[in-house]
Amino acid sequence: IIARYGIDSNGNYVSNETQFDSHHDLRFFVRMTSPGEGSLEYECSKSVFYDCAEGTVGDAEIQGQWIRRYSAYQHMPETPVGISF
Repeated sequence: IIARYGIDSNGNYVSNETQFDSHHDLRFFVRMTSPGEGSLEYECSKSVFYDCAEGTVGDAEIQGQWIRRYSAYQHMPETPVGISF
């Protein structure tokens, strides 16, 4: 996982999670890197968003441009954000 952030209905980028509760219209996005695909951005639910910690490596279930599920590998050191495969 490279980055995660919210975007409000006006198109404003919201990365400070303490501001999420004051924006009731947020859409949640995660940017990740995968072998052979490069860097891609996906939308997800708020609960999946919180599963996607920056720097983690794991398995994602993708449907179109939507992350249905993300599970970080356990007992693995976090990677530097932006690592190349």
